[in-house]
Amino acid sequence: MSLVGFDVGGVDARYGAKTQSAVKDLQQRFQVTIDGVIGLQTWAIIDALEDERAIIDGLEDEGPVV
Repeated sequence: MSLVGFDVGGVDARYGAKTQSAVKDLQQRFQVTIDGVIGLQTWAIIDALEDERAIIDGLEDEGPVV
């Protein structure tokens, strides 16, 4: 989640209060059930955001289009 812009309070392999808050924020932004649980819909959103981030990073690595 931190890779796609949500503050989870650092990566520590724990699902703490900050992670749950970040998950609920993501769920609210993408209008899915806000329960703090990373279910199928939430995983799909995270995966899509990570894919989008990878594309953007790839384009930035190539430099400007001339």
